[in-house]
Amino acid sequence: MKIRKISVENFKSYKKFEIDFDNLNYIIGGNAAGKSNFVSILKFLSDIIEYGIEDAILLQGGIKYLYNINSKKTSYLKFYVKLEFEEKENRMRKYLPVEKEMHLPKTLDYTLKIKPNEKGEGYKIASESIAINFEKFLKQNDDLKKVGNFKLNINKDSNGKIVNNMGKRKISDDYDMMGISFFIRHAKNEDTLISSFFSTFEILYLRHSKIKIYNFDVNLLKSPSSIVARNELEENGSNLVNIIQQLLKNKSSKNKLNKLLRTILPFVDDINIENNVNKSVFFKLKETYNNKEFPSYMLSDGTVNILAVIVALYFQDDSEIIILEEPERNVHPKLLGKLVSLLEDVSSQKQIFVTTHNPYIIKEANLNDIILVSRNDKGISNISKPINDEKIITFLENDLGIEDLFVDGILK
Repeated sequence: MKIRKISVENFKSYKKFEIDFDNLNYIIGGNAAGKSNFVSILKFLSDIIEYGIEDAILLQGGIKYLYNINSKKTSYLKFYVKLEFEEKENRMRKYLPVEKEMHLPKTLDYTLKIKPNEKGEGYKIASESIAINFEKFLKQNDDLKKVGNFKLNINKDSNGKIVNNMGKRKISDDYDMMGISFFIRHAKNEDTLISSFFSTFEILYLRHSKIKIYNFDVNLLKSPSSIVARNELEENGSNLVNIIQQLLKNKSSKNKLNKLLRTILPFVDDINIENNVNKSVFFKLKETYNNKEFPSYMLSDGTVNILAVIVALYFQDDSEIIILEEPERNVHPKLLGKLVSLLEDVSSQKQIFVTTHNPYIIKEANLNDIILVSRNDKGISNISKPINDEKIITFLENDLGIEDLFVDGILK
């Protein structure tokens, strides 16, 4: 799954914007420009999918913190996202019987309109809609043959009434278009249309852990962790040692981890785990300079931060979309080119969003991948792509680097 476009109106510090995304996206901007609010947009999408609209709003602090403070309460909060799905043909060869038809989702457009109460702090869901483009396949022996397309539109009004474009079209249970008829029935009962989609098609697209947001706390990265901690990397990295412990049990994973570490930190010879008497564990790094192993709490902040980034990028297989907030923290500028290379490598398989205001990262990044967030004198955040700005291109043609324009405040 990839996020190809997002459009919002009256969301936190954003009045209105629409932006397209690539596989690798650097969200740059100064302090308080709106980068964190942009991450909130991605989190809002993730929470709607997993928990529903009501809880997603509560997790943002409630409608009064979600809604743009400068907007009139007669205006709507609008949220739109376009998702793109890769064909899961190999998986469907396993599940679909011979001579059966199926429809695989190719793209999904989801729109949500929320109307805050003009008095008080409540709100109402004004409308919700979903449009899914399916590609139709027929399984013949072990091959899947594309035989057509189908676009499903479903709309839900403020009273919860649902209409779709199926008309009198009948779908046989034997040729159920990969669950479309179930999806339509299910949409009437679940909180959101997009939640219904992922529930119905979870055999193809796991509903949970699609979007992972990491904002690592270096003190937690260094700290010992309980042996019974979660086996999925926490957002703040507090259970990093537990993930490393699992990786070291597998020879292939251990070799891969060490190889990736040495790509950026060539002085790292090995990594190991040690148990404490209080049933906690911590990791140790062995350096090539000597035979000593240094426990995590004695390592540099940059070293443990790089380790956490590598684990998040390469060893969390259930994440198709990864957001890294300022992954360059505490990392020496000379190493940031290697970090960018890792991000580019992983972006061939997953979609990556990186927030940063580090000029060295910006210097190493591809201009096509840079998205600028800025804020005007009224406190409204704007979002744009510098590559589409003719003035910026003129500066770059005169041998000014994109990082120079950013540091000098020319990027606005």
